[in-house]
Parts: sequence; C-alpha cells; structure tokens
Amino acid sequence: MSITAATPLHVGFVGLGAMGLGMARNLHRAGLLAAVCNRTASKAQAFATQTGTKAVMSPAELPAMCDVIVMCVCADADVLAVVDALLPNVEPHTLVIDCSTVSAGTAREAAAPVARTRRRLSRLHR
Repeated sequence: MSITAATPLHVGFVGLGAMGLGMARNLHRAGLLAAVCNRTASKAQAFATQTGTKAVMSPAELPAMCDVIVMCVCADADVLAVVDALLPNVEPHTLVIDCSTVSAGTAREAAAPVARTRRRLSRLHR
C-alpha cells in the first residue's frame, strides 16, 4: 500500500490521559481516528462509545487497522512496552509517532526497532 495525499489516513491512539485525551479528540474531530487503546480499558471503551471509534485491548491490534499510530503515555517503560507490542504487526507504511514526555535516550531506544522493522518489511514487500 502506498500512501498519497488522496489516501484517507486511519489513526490509532494509545494513551488517553491528561494530554492524550485531548489529542485523540482532535484526531476524531478531524475524521482521522480509527481506534484507541488505553492501559485502563474502561477509559478507552468510554471514549469509543462517545465517539464511535473502536476501542482495542492491546496496542498490538492497531497496526492491522491504522496507518498512523500515535502514543502519548506517561513513562519511559510504557513507551518501550507499547513499541514492543506494536512491532510484530507493524507494516512498512506504518508511521509511529510518540508524543510522550520521556528521556531522549528512551525516545531513541524506542525509535530504533521501529525503523529497523519498517526497513526490513519494506525490502520484503518490494
């Protein structure tokens, strides 16, 4: 799949906390939000009920339905856990965006396996 300006984006969002909730709402208002995931599943389900988006139990479910995955979680370990959950299902075109407030080292540590996975998959899908 190749993404162009005419391709509708489907965004998944992980982390419906103090910052993430507003970000997810804005994505929903823009017509981009396809699914949400939150550590507290009831919070994701309530958001999904209010907005008509899908609530998933694990970040691992998002790559199958989303071209872009945004995460906004509260701790370094959470960022790494979300990335670990996403990696087995990431597609070559999947864009992973981290908006979490974590250390620069954690951001680099999380980005490296995503980049490697996308490069490997890109070579396989040629």
